[in-house]
Amino acid sequence: MKNRIYLILFLFFGTSYPAQSQLKPGKYNIDNGEFVVKKYDYPGQIRYSVRKLGKYEKGNPVPKDPNAIPVRTNEIHFDISKIKALTTEKLGAKLASFKKNEAVISIFLSFEQNGNVASISYILKNVNEITVNEISQIDKKIRNNIIAKFSGTGYLNFPVINYPAIYIRF
Repeated sequence: MKNRIYLILFLFFGTSYPAQSQLKPGKYNIDNGEFVVKKYDYPGQIRYSVRKLGKYEKGNPVPKDPNAIPVRTNEIHFDISKIKALTTEKLGAKLASFKKNEAVISIFLSFEQNGNVASISYILKNVNEITVNEISQIDKKIRNNIIAKFSGTGYLNFPVINYPAIYIRF
């Protein structure tokens, strides 16, 4: 009986819910999807990549025209400052620590032809105190609030349009 109580106490207090602890490599099921965290060790720094698994896991579909010119950045229109605001708004109390560590969050977006966000990847440099749950909430806010518009017709050749990194430096 005593062993059962210790086992129950260990399971309840001895383990932490993965979405509430600091980032660790692995897969995490959060309410709005499955997220993958990978760790990369570089001399003098550690980086994490976080992304939500989606329908383009095996790569983006091929363009309709194999000779199509890729969509240029100036042909993709959305509010980058809104992405930065949504991200920093969620991190609130941790911003001072991020500034102290000179943290950088790089956000890579892909859009579908209708302007909806197809996928988001995050690269975290010198970010120690963020959780997968917080990234999940940022991801959800970005997906719900950002819609791209495209100029020209070149984007119609590409089912998925990639946008280069957006850097948020603290």
